[in-house]
Amino acid sequence: NGDILTLHDVIDNLEKELAAKLNCNVVIHLDPVDTENPQLQELKEEMEGILYEIEPDITMHDFRMISGPTHTNIIFDIVIPYNCKISDSDIKKTIYKAVHERHDNFFCVIHIDRPYV
Repeated sequence: NGDILTLHDVIDNLEKELAAKLNCNVVIHLDPVDTENPQLQELKEEMEGILYEIEPDITMHDFRMISGPTHTNIIFDIVIPYNCKISDSDIKKTIYKAVHERHDNFFCVIHIDRPYV
């Protein structure tokens, strides 16, 4: 909820400090996520439940919603553990189906990540 220019400045300074201390390239990315919308929070909890049913170790981040006159896009990233036996495409299909059954005018935009460690 801070000023975006101030936050950008903080991030720039952190990137420079970490790069100097660790002798590496550093990128810190900021996504604007609404943390005060009760409908969005409820939907996020619903999505976390769907993911847990698919695979308890899948996590989600950068959850956001863009509502329009005819449909709503829910956009988020999921982190799938390397040991997950379900294919990425099957996970996406299961999510799409579960969301569409609950909200027929909602569409998912999903980015899949893998854990760094």
